[in-house]
Amino acid sequence: MTQELAPLSPAIASELSLALSALASTPREMGLPYDAWLQDQREMVEWAVRSDKRFVILNAGLGRGKSLVAVALALVLQGKRVAILTTTKALEDQYAREFADAGLVIMKGRNEFTCNLEPPLTADVAPCVDGFKCPLKPEGSCDYFRQKAVTTAARIYITNMAYFMSVYNYSDGLGPVDVLVVDEADLSEGWLLWMAGIKITYATFKRVLPDVPVPRTKNVGVWMEWAERWYKTAALVHSRLEADMKEASNDGREANVPRQLRNRYRQAGAVLNVLTQLRKIQDASKWVVEGVDQAEHSEDQRTSVELKPIWAGEFGEPLLWRYGKEKVVLMSGTIPNPARFTKLVGILDGQWEYREYGCVFPVENRPFYYIPTVKVHHNMSASDLDALVSRVDHIIGQRLDRKGIIHTGSYWMAQEVYGRSMWGGQEGIMVQHRPGKVEDALEGYLKADIPRVLVSPALGRGISLSGSACSYIIHIRVPWPSMETEQMKARMKEDKTYAALVAAVSVEQGAFRAIRSPTDVAENFILDEVWRWFRVAYRDFFSEGFRTSWKKSALLPKPIELPIELPMVAHTNQKEEEGDS
Repeated sequence: MTQELAPLSPAIASELSLALSALASTPREMGLPYDAWLQDQREMVEWAVRSDKRFVILNAGLGRGKSLVAVALALVLQGKRVAILTTTKALEDQYAREFADAGLVIMKGRNEFTCNLEPPLTADVAPCVDGFKCPLKPEGSCDYFRQKAVTTAARIYITNMAYFMSVYNYSDGLGPVDVLVVDEADLSEGWLLWMAGIKITYATFKRVLPDVPVPRTKNVGVWMEWAERWYKTAALVHSRLEADMKEASNDGREANVPRQLRNRYRQAGAVLNVLTQLRKIQDASKWVVEGVDQAEHSEDQRTSVELKPIWAGEFGEPLLWRYGKEKVVLMSGTIPNPARFTKLVGILDGQWEYREYGCVFPVENRPFYYIPTVKVHHNMSASDLDALVSRVDHIIGQRLDRKGIIHTGSYWMAQEVYGRSMWGGQEGIMVQHRPGKVEDALEGYLKADIPRVLVSPALGRGISLSGSACSYIIHIRVPWPSMETEQMKARMKEDKTYAALVAAVSVEQGAFRAIRSPTDVAENFILDEVWRWFRVAYRDFFSEGFRTSWKKSALLPKPIELPIELPMVAHTNQKEEEGDS
């Protein structure tokens, strides 16, 4: 159950309001690398400080400068300890570059540090993980623990969501936090689900408990009973291996433990952790099991299944929000429906306040055209596919003086477009990629001469293509999420509009990949006839700033005129997203 929290006390609210005296007339006066505030930035900081709600939700469109707002907010809250969370390591790096002179401390996970004792091992697999009392830690010669100590002592620090939740829930944390600021907060639900999920790899259990049969069932109750039955056995095996580790390492004073023993000890710890998590499940009806169908028909012991909560709400407070003792500020550009969002991430009604600041970039520079073509789905006929790709070819053919991208929604559709297009093939101007290779394809696309078209299902979020890097975007279809997962099936039983919400966010995120500054120009085209009714039925799932760009045209509009000598700027903020099939 979500824990109910008391609202901010008058004393705390008054104390936070006093912080506004530190909000200077320009960012430069606060040691930030900008000479003036952008439109409404100062107002956003003031509002976040003055609000007497524990949760402040800021939905700010493109061009609003959310990162500057986050850092300025942290600076004005003098006497308060502030943690700024990013949902990706790349966005964390972006903060580090942009505000290098602001005195912010950056903390990354153990796998980003090399073990100083046994390079080239990384710190997440270093001997100290297994109990070795490393002499480098107390003397300050371990890079990871030295940076962790610096971060724990800092008033303001930045880290990524994955590391923050792991270090606070499974380790000793980074010290108490008064105010938590979450950038790209619309992704919070996904991270909560990731943190709460329980993955079971058959091979690991086979090595640790060779005589214990592991279930292959979608019945969560069976998994719960199995965990209760075998927990003590797993604990005993782990305890014995722990004793062997102490003996082999001379009670942690020697790092030279046989690799086989070390691996068995880690695997036993992983098994014990899984069983512990399974025993904590209170209501089987709120969980599903993914991967069972594959496991039932596979002899490969590397096969795994995963137990997932249907919804993330009950985990919001215990896994994340409670670490912001006084206030949590949530920032995004795609939270147009705060009531839906707060329910998904476990924030109670009455605890939050919301404001939306729309995109300030010129709407004429970012038109989003609906060009009715065909209904797009996996079982399309060959004639419909040909009609779809013919429309794609027409759009490209009018724009051979620029670069563009095509959001396909799946690798299957990417192959169809590439294979049927007159611009595809080895001699064509299209670039496609296999799963996991989006970075290589993007690099080749950016280096290539004009014209060039990147065809991919993995460009919807985290990739910025400013200037001449991309001047048009084609959306093949409304990007419905896969309906085949057990989690999605369960969600749709309870909320028939959930898949539409996911699709709407994906459309909006994908539409803004090429609009990153007031001078950027990029046309968007969506060809799926489903858009005709989707945009009406789910209008409230989109931000007002995005809706203002919508246009419908039976004919292809003339290409928008590009600025002269448009520079090319591109970077990625996130690992590859996989499209559904």
